[in-house]
Amino acid sequence: MMGVVFDFDGVIVDSEPIHQAALRRAANEVGLDFTHEEYLATYIGFDDRDVLRVLARDRGKALSHDENQRFHQAKRRHFMREVSEGRVRAFPGAVELIRAAAARGPIAVCSGARTHEIDPILEHLGVRSLMATVVSADDVAAQAMPLQWIRAESFDPTRTGDVVPLVLFRAPCEFRQHATKALEQ
Repeated sequence: MMGVVFDFDGVIVDSEPIHQAALRRAANEVGLDFTHEEYLATYIGFDDRDVLRVLARDRGKALSHDENQRFHQAKRRHFMREVSEGRVRAFPGAVELIRAAAARGPIAVCSGARTHEIDPILEHLGVRSLMATVVSADDVAAQAMPLQWIRAESFDPTRTGDVVPLVLFRAPCEFRQHATKALEQ
């Protein structure tokens, strides 16, 4: 096995409800709001950089630079409070699979979440030190999560520029379906 790259939200942890709550609180601080249904239909896939832009556009509101900054600071504050209070939990079997995969070869995370959201959660789960690399929304353009960002040098410094053959787990159900097969390769 060359390596395993995991998505983060919805695979390792279910932090989406916490993101939604933090986004809604932050949006309220700059005079915006959305419903749960709107979040699921429109905003769930966006990173913080784009959700505010789209939400403001949908509400016909032009935000000042100060409002934009206040939103992002509030979102981070609200989200991190939830994380520090232990409200983000790993899916059953996720930590065990990460540990088993790390024992067999290099592992990484590639996610549309932000680094300041991913790292503390991985630390809390006791698996951050097992990751060869973490590629987040901070590392790529908005709404892009290209696997080519996980390059061989992340796993093997003697090889550069080649994309690593990998197994990418994208949904929790794939843990049970593919974990054994992936770890036996």
